[in-house]
Amino acid sequence: MRRRLTLSDFKRAILSLHGVRARVVSGESAVIRGGDAAHREVSVLIFELIDHPKARRCYAWEVDGRVVTVLHTRSVDSPQAAVRSADPGPHARG
Repeated sequence: MRRRLTLSDFKRAILSLHGVRARVVSGESAVIRGGDAAHREVSVLIFELIDHPKARRCYAWEVDGRVVTVLHTRSVDSPQAAVRSADPGPHARG
């Protein structure tokens, strides 16, 4: 049985991937659409990034026990947009 990720796990992943500390601002649900038309709802945490050179926010969620992160940009401006922009699969991304 896999353990659930903690808030600290998400913060560590953001620090490792993006080189900055983060604090959680809020969370929202988003839908991951699978290639076989299967849909799955995930909880996306919204983090404020501390001293990141390009982004003020980051979206993060769990897929198969791993943290997936996407930085906030003009085209990725919501949790749903972040989930849509992420490649499918169990890997972290930045």
